[in-house]
Amino acid sequence: MTQVSSVARSGSPSPASRTARLAQHILTVLKADDVATRHIWLRSLPPEALLRADTAEPMIADAVTAVEAAPAAA
Repeated sequence: MTQVSSVARSGSPSPASRTARLAQHILTVLKADDVATRHIWLRSLPPEALLRADTAEPMIADAVTAVEAAPAAA
């Protein structure tokens, strides 16, 4: 099977976010089908750099690159 990437982004500050759990479940199902997945938790990114959209910050740049490279991003 051809590798395809799927990226989910979760923006809730709550670690118990139902939306984030749903996104993680979907990524788990995709991964079982040999799809490369990644879950980007916005709360784990540096807040100041995130608010400034500072793509010079390595963690922000990495997240942007992952989303841009993924044919499927939610």
